[in-house]
Amino acid sequence: MRWSEQETRASVTSALREGLLVEHRDDSSDYSTQGYRFLHDRVQQAAHALIPVDARPAFHLEIARALLDALPEDAKNERAFELIDLVRPGVHLVTEQGERRAFFNLAFAAGEQARAGAAWGEALDYLQLSAGLLPSEPWSKAYQITFDVHLGIAESQYLSGRFEDGFRTLDLLSTRAASPIDKARAQIVRAAQHETMADYGEAVEALRLGLVGLGIDFPRDDGFDAELERELDATESALGDREIAGLVELPVLDDPAIKMSMRLLAFAWAPSYLRADLR
Repeated sequence: MRWSEQETRASVTSALREGLLVEHRDDSSDYSTQGYRFLHDRVQQAAHALIPVDARPAFHLEIARALLDALPEDAKNERAFELIDLVRPGVHLVTEQGERRAFFNLAFAAGEQARAGAAWGEALDYLQLSAGLLPSEPWSKAYQITFDVHLGIAESQYLSGRFEDGFRTLDLLSTRAASPIDKARAQIVRAAQHETMADYGEAVEALRLGLVGLGIDFPRDDGFDAELERELDATESALGDREIAGLVELPVLDDPAIKMSMRLLAFAWAPSYLRADLR
């Protein structure tokens, strides 16, 4: 049941009179809110303890719904952590697809914000929650966002020390990737995990496999030097009589496959160097 502002004010009159609640205005963001807050955390905890345990998930969910309805659209992501933490206990009660999509967006936003802040454990929690809010048959109905969520999960798993879980998620991504570019994105995360584990040879191999899918196949040790010479000659031939500085006049690169190839190659130099140094 949703109460109007007048009904809410009337319901808290006695608590305000007793000093358990105080009026509060929040001007900490681009929008401001007028409301009430508990006098102390202990008062809030005592009030929460009065709610029957089995009723708490639905109670938290109703608060989240009310906040979501009241907040301006551009303010929702700012409070994604607060909103999704309220939803979490009652997420199993969210069945309507539109509402599931709204809470998915919040959970995913919270996960991305946690990733940006290098809070990998929290990022993993929020991203796994968002994965649980994807539609049924997500790989066929919402492929790209499903892939992106699981890629974020894999990265957060290895960066929070859950290496086996990270590899399992990356194995799933390898089988589900629908394009060479998405396969390469997963291979970059796989290589990063191997590099974190000081397994430099496997990191290089992961990146090599990502390049193979994009049409670049590095030879193994046999014949590598000869192939390198051929590529250097081809590069010199393509450059011709132009000065290096003149290349700035070329069209801006917009081929996504070549861009991804450059990412893989740029990532490869450190594990390649360290692998050679350990031989």
